[in-house]
Amino acid sequence: MTRVRLGAALASFWISTAGVLAAVTPPAPAGSILVPGAPTGVAVLDGGARVVVGYEGRFAIAGGFALFRRSAAGYVLVNSVRTESAVEGVAVGPDGRTAVATTRYGLAAVDLAALEAGTAKARSLRIGAAPDANQIVFAHDGAHVFFTVQRYAELGVASVAPGDAVNPPTLDVVAHVPLDRSPGGIALSPDGELLYVTSETDAVDGKATPGFGDPRLGREKCASNLGPSGVLSVIAADKAVADPAHAVSAKIAAGCAPTRVALSPDGNTAWVSVRGENRVVAFDTAKVRDDPAHALLASLAVGDVPVGLALSLDGNTVLVANSHRSRDADDAREATLSVIDTAAALAGKPAVVASLPTGALAREVVAAPSGGFFVTDYLSKAVAVVAKASLRPAAPASR
Repeated sequence: MTRVRLGAALASFWISTAGVLAAVTPPAPAGSILVPGAPTGVAVLDGGARVVVGYEGRFAIAGGFALFRRSAAGYVLVNSVRTESAVEGVAVGPDGRTAVATTRYGLAAVDLAALEAGTAKARSLRIGAAPDANQIVFAHDGAHVFFTVQRYAELGVASVAPGDAVNPPTLDVVAHVPLDRSPGGIALSPDGELLYVTSETDAVDGKATPGFGDPRLGREKCASNLGPSGVLSVIAADKAVADPAHAVSAKIAAGCAPTRVALSPDGNTAWVSVRGENRVVAFDTAKVRDDPAHALLASLAVGDVPVGLALSLDGNTVLVANSHRSRDADDAREATLSVIDTAAALAGKPAVVASLPTGALAREVVAAPSGGFFVTDYLSKAVAVVAKASLRPAAPASR
């Protein structure tokens, strides 16, 4: 099922301020993966032996997928393929065969074997006039993707059929789940049954939203968007496909402009970056659904304008990308990464154990199987490779 909306027609020619104003590419951290454009999303394959990077082209009008392979000297570009619209988020199916990305105009997909062989063509699917699709995850069965659509305030669901060396994968939007305004981050529970989605602004005044009465979570008006605080929504994955009008099972206030969400390996804790307040909050996922008044587990101050965050695969560390984005879209200063000790945070102890430099306009974070992380540095046109050893301060030498 496809559709076109005309309400955003005036926004159909969207130009990235950052892409236009940054006349000089700021330096990337040592050991970074250099990307053909401004990187926006990363997916990890084969235990980190390969990575797929989505990127925006010049002026954010076009973009593409780039495939890199790890070598003794670092990650080397294998091949890339252009897409007709700038790429945002990237996800790879559970069989490692298909990559699907959100774009300014909808979705794009590529067969990874064809991309490696240099024969790939990307398929694009438009879902409206500049809908600004944002983040994306695959369903466990690999037959669907779930993706947030900022301008239409919804979660989209698309079916995915694999491609081959000649034909790119096929896509078809099959459902739309209504959400609060400007949804962005999305995470799938380990069992594949629930989706957690951030929306930057409550669709109503917010006062009736669970958790709004907690001063750490609820705001009548936020400086970041002049609207009420945003929310974290819980969505039943099966209903998102079969009964989208009734798929949202719970939501909770989540501060001013909650932007990304990441789940602990057991799915019991949701970590949310709160862009408008320079904070990260953690929720008990069961209590978000059943006891929202007691769902908040932690609230921590981090760096300037946090966007992306991810947990290490062992769940011991959260890495947060502090983008500086809303201060100046062309700010070429190094961004920072906040390192959070999850056990300390959940115990109410000081938990930000390090602040690390990275390239300019750090945006998304993905865990690496090695225990480190990959971070997209948009203005540096690079993906920073953050080693596990750099995440904790060195112990002082004994005397």
